[in-house]
Amino acid sequence: PLLAQEAGDAIRAAARATGYVERKVFTVSGQHFDWSGLLGAAQAMSLFAERQLIEIRIPTGKPGKDGSEALQRYCSHLSDDVLTIVHLPKLDRQQMQGAWFGALSQAGPTIEVLPVDRRQLPTWIAQRLAAQGQRVAEGDAGHGGVDAAGVQEAPGDQREREVDPPGVDAAALQNPPQ
Repeated sequence: PLLAQEAGDAIRAAARATGYVERKVFTVSGQHFDWSGLLGAAQAMSLFAERQLIEIRIPTGKPGKDGSEALQRYCSHLSDDVLTIVHLPKLDRQQMQGAWFGALSQAGPTIEVLPVDRRQLPTWIAQRLAAQGQRVAEGDAGHGGVDAAGVQEAPGDQREREVDPPGVDAAALQNPPQ
């Protein structure tokens, strides 16, 4: 979720910088979602903004029959003045072969944000800290997670006492059960 959120934040920031100032968010919850609101939003331009960002969140990854048809219609009528972000969970092969997903894929780029692999976690943590101007003593990133308070601290070296949060079994993280 963190990486997907950060990717969304980056896309939204770039969109704002290029004039997509109006934002509408639609969260599909259940079978009784009103897809006409989404379809209308893409067609109706604001008096105050020339470009708009529309976010569609489908937490289940299953828009249903009506949603599938609506998404296909939505994609077929997209304007260059509308930027769309569709948030989905990891989809299975059957979902990715659906006509609605095909329409989304043809309408624009698809970005899959995968979780960090457990074996890559120490390197990922070190890179995140380095990007914030912090550094972990060599080997410390593999000895546990990063204390949230340590991530918020000023740039500089982070010692093991700040890297190993209480209650975390560093050996279990380094040598996960197979």
